[in-house]
Amino acid sequence: KLQFLYFIDCSSYSDHPSLPFSFSSPPCAPPISMQSQGVAWDSLVVLLSTAALLLPMGGYGVTEFIFQGGEGGYEEMNPARMQVNKEAFPATAHPLGEWKFSYGTAGFRTKGDRLEPAAYRMGMLMVCRAILKQGSVGVMLSASHNQHEDNGMKLVDFNGAMLDATWEPIAEDVANTPTQDLPAKLESIISKFQIEQPSTPPTVYIGMDTRLTGPSLSTSLKSGITAAGGVYHDYGVVTTPQLHFFVWKTHVTGKVFDVSDYKDIAVSAFKSLVDEGKTTPKITIDCSNGVGFLGMKDLAESLPDKDLYTLVNGDVVEHEKLNHLCGGDFVQKEKRSPTNVNGENFVETDHVAAFDGDADRLVYFYYKGTPPQFHLLDGDRIAVLYAKLIKKYVDELSLKPTMAIIQTAYANGASTAYMRDTLGTEVVMTPTGVKHLHHKAVQFDIGVYFEANGHGTVVFSTGFLEKLQSEGSEAASKLIAVSSLVSPVCGDAMLDMLLCEAALANLGWSIQDWASLYVDAPSRMTKVQVPNPSRVKNTWDQTKATEPEGMQAAIDAVVAEFHSSSRSFVRPSGTEPIVRVYAEADTQENADRLAAKVEDVVRKFVD
Repeated sequence: KLQFLYFIDCSSYSDHPSLPFSFSSPPCAPPISMQSQGVAWDSLVVLLSTAALLLPMGGYGVTEFIFQGGEGGYEEMNPARMQVNKEAFPATAHPLGEWKFSYGTAGFRTKGDRLEPAAYRMGMLMVCRAILKQGSVGVMLSASHNQHEDNGMKLVDFNGAMLDATWEPIAEDVANTPTQDLPAKLESIISKFQIEQPSTPPTVYIGMDTRLTGPSLSTSLKSGITAAGGVYHDYGVVTTPQLHFFVWKTHVTGKVFDVSDYKDIAVSAFKSLVDEGKTTPKITIDCSNGVGFLGMKDLAESLPDKDLYTLVNGDVVEHEKLNHLCGGDFVQKEKRSPTNVNGENFVETDHVAAFDGDADRLVYFYYKGTPPQFHLLDGDRIAVLYAKLIKKYVDELSLKPTMAIIQTAYANGASTAYMRDTLGTEVVMTPTGVKHLHHKAVQFDIGVYFEANGHGTVVFSTGFLEKLQSEGSEAASKLIAVSSLVSPVCGDAMLDMLLCEAALANLGWSIQDWASLYVDAPSRMTKVQVPNPSRVKNTWDQTKATEPEGMQAAIDAVVAEFHSSSRSFVRPSGTEPIVRVYAEADTQENADRLAAKVEDVVRKFVD
């Protein structure tokens, strides 16, 4: 008896169950014709399997159906599927080391000399991602605020935002796959997501900061891109937000943008916001001896008065100076002046700002009194300033947009109370990590989000921007300018600084006025070096520890020793081998004591 195999390509059906599905008999096989629309995948499998039993037996044998391209592990034999060139993967190339790569809150981060195998593998994976989303993607080589010997990879999705969270475990899996298993691993991804062979090679945008290991990692990344059949656009040394900008602009326009385009848009928006006759004061910027120095120096040349901007900590040659006792992360965490910034040289009205190592974070500070005392204006303060400016213009509109400020548990309690009770703005809390804040912010017409560390931005919905264009009022024009002076996909220290200066000028505020809006609850943020921070597990909002067992009870007992307004929580870092400790209390001395006691609890349970 003859046996006939019916090969059924269900690749489009499983992705789009509303599309018609049909098949007919191969030549010389028993005549069957069947069509179905809107049937769930599992039901379709049952339907076709039942049809096999109903075939006229006559002189034929049992007929088997082989499903191609569907869910549930069915065999795939679609010739249009992307093909893996196994010859491009020599088994001995780019071997893994003894360590495991972990995908943290902002991609991969570890010692720079360990990262080469992961860079090669991420080059291949991002080619697959680019084909799947039919757009360009990016990889930024940077470890942000980490010390100079570290490096990392921030994976930029097709829309300019961080890599979709559903692909984070895939990235970690591929990063830890032995070279000889890479073809099979890629084929499984191609099969799972039904990635088709592209008509043109996909493009991966590459950028890097000033770290010593950047060029070698870029070479490995390019090797992976090429091995997977992709091409790359190497932007060289740029800030992290600039690379996000390039990918985003390609997504929305289909064109390739560069640094000159970035500058033109920023300068035009800044000029539109600062009204004629108004000026911004001089500002000193701590550039953390990183790529932000190069970016800001270049941008300042195009601003109306480049002499207003004094850049310090701009040594990008001696790599060990990167983030060392300077930069936005140091200033915000330590609450003290960075190297090469002396309070004796400033008066109370002077503006001072600090970028982090890859220029995606911004904080301000100023000096007051004799002798001069350091005062921090962190991401919470920036969010309040932005919200105040935006509400000024929104109140002049006929439109009534939805608006919210997004914060995390690290936000100072006094800032949250001011936003909610004085500004009258909705405040929404999320877990730590800009990807969580961004996800929530885009649910509003206007979403302002900042972490206390100075990483944040403002996002405007496309629909609201279209309404602003139609309204045509002066207030609408100002809000459109605000939307052009912020990154819609991530924090950008340079753009955020310009918006802060424009906001203060338009509101007629001094830096003292800004600082006097509310009084921060005394706080302290510290970190505890531990061998395995992942042992600490948290509730969704990261304010309580669920593991190790008993640790949260011990923290609660310590907090109970202090004023009733006190609070403290711990969180494992997603980028470093540390556990972060945050404490608020009624006085700075008590906040310091509370943080130190909670540190001891962490050591007891995690070391």
